[in-house]
Amino acid sequence: MHFRATLISAVLAATPALSQDLIGFDLSSFGKTVLSTTQSAGDITLEAAFGAYNNEFIATYSPNSVFARMGRAVGRLDVATDAGVFPCTAFLVDDDLLMTNHHCVPGILENPRAKATAIVGVQFVAGYLNEGIEEGSERFIVNPVPVETSKPLDYTLLRIVGAKPGQTYGTLALVADAPDDNAPFWIIGHPMGEAQRISREKCRANAPALSDDRVLHTCDTLPGNSGSPVIDASSQKVVALHHAGSARNSVNYAVPMADILRNSGVLKAAAPAAEPDRETRADRALARLFGLPDDAALETGLDRLIAEFPGTSAARSAQARLDRMREARQQADGLAREARANQALMAALVVTEPDAQKAALDRLIANFPDTAAASAARATLRSRVQPVPTEDKPDPDPDAYPAGTRVLVKSVEIRARPSQEAPVISLSRGIVELGAHVSGRWYRTGYNENRYLLLPPDARLVRTTPAPAAGTYAPGTVLRIGLLPIYPQPLNYVQPVSRMTGEIRVGKHIGGEWYTPHGHDDQFVKLPPGLKTLSP
Repeated sequence: MHFRATLISAVLAATPALSQDLIGFDLSSFGKTVLSTTQSAGDITLEAAFGAYNNEFIATYSPNSVFARMGRAVGRLDVATDAGVFPCTAFLVDDDLLMTNHHCVPGILENPRAKATAIVGVQFVAGYLNEGIEEGSERFIVNPVPVETSKPLDYTLLRIVGAKPGQTYGTLALVADAPDDNAPFWIIGHPMGEAQRISREKCRANAPALSDDRVLHTCDTLPGNSGSPVIDASSQKVVALHHAGSARNSVNYAVPMADILRNSGVLKAAAPAAEPDRETRADRALARLFGLPDDAALETGLDRLIAEFPGTSAARSAQARLDRMREARQQADGLAREARANQALMAALVVTEPDAQKAALDRLIANFPDTAAASAARATLRSRVQPVPTEDKPDPDPDAYPAGTRVLVKSVEIRARPSQEAPVISLSRGIVELGAHVSGRWYRTGYNENRYLLLPPDARLVRTTPAPAAGTYAPGTVLRIGLLPIYPQPLNYVQPVSRMTGEIRVGKHIGGEWYTPHGHDDQFVKLPPGLKTLSP
């Protein structure tokens, strides 16, 4: 996030172990919805924002969304002092009653870095949703003398003068419930004095949720979030009052609403909600699970939920998620196994001593029996008993495939001579073009007449002539293309070696939409029909 370079912050000691930041503006900003960027004093020290900053403007959501409806009761609290304006966040708990942090009002006067000796005015800005746009917002005068305040619990109740905005903007319900570990949270406020934002992505209670009389949470906050409500996403009620951040410990801190309600002679907790039905309990349990930090814990939790709430919608969702996780793990395990088998095959093929190579291939087949590499190893072992053809006496076999034939193979070795004793140059998979027939199952390769392959028995014919099929691009055609990947094999799942854009001259047609670029028979590109032809 980009911050105005002229803003300042004052670091307040909320507890000996924590620090809480306030952002400061010039006194000329007071009475305005959009705060001035004129510098006041000091420097910037931010609260914890873990990883990418995940706060979103409330205005990005529909006015009828639950986020926007909850946010109506939340506004910016501008505290004007003789040293500047320090914005916090406050929220309506009654028609004309606000809750915020004690360190905002009256504690700003105790902050030595703020250098304030008097509070000259306080206002509550409601409805400021679009950054830099005053329209739709409303300002209310606030009595700076607290109705009730507590420095140890860092809360203050303030009275709005001459108006009851709670009747228009609504109020937030307070509950004395202790949050569960990993419970999903929302925090709504005005970080940096800007338009209203919500932190909800990766916003949840820590595990443990409570420590040293504070609620620990991982929601991203910044200076100006002081006094923001911590809302339980399941009950949609305020369970804590955000008040401090600690990037060192990777958590932020809030005061449990249960402690504030127990201390207050003014506030009342919301009436206990009716016991939720089984479907609701299951939905809440599922929501809590998706805040877990690793797949192993999530999988255990999903299994437990399915056993505890069988037949519910949440249990069906949990089962679907489990199935996807396990299928993905099986696929990953299968790919890893194929990769290990391929490594073993490549290692075996470079062994020059025949008996040692046979032993290596036998081990591969035993360890990875159902892999493509094992099939290639079996084919290699079978080919070892074939008579070695001679290069200078071509076999005029009338049943041999003509040059240009394309076949689909699982795996085939490319050798320097048409002999099992010749060294292996490379290993090819997929569609292979045959060159001239040599003898038996030996062919030259279509891309290099000095390379040879022994056609595997399981090779499948793709095309017997090199003539391009109807509807394909003729060799030499120049096409206009966007950004296209270039592959080492004509297969979608292999990693591209490069990318090409602008124009391409067509080489050979391989099959389907696969071609070689002109002059690059060892590279492959997929050209869809309908590309613009620049020259024939």
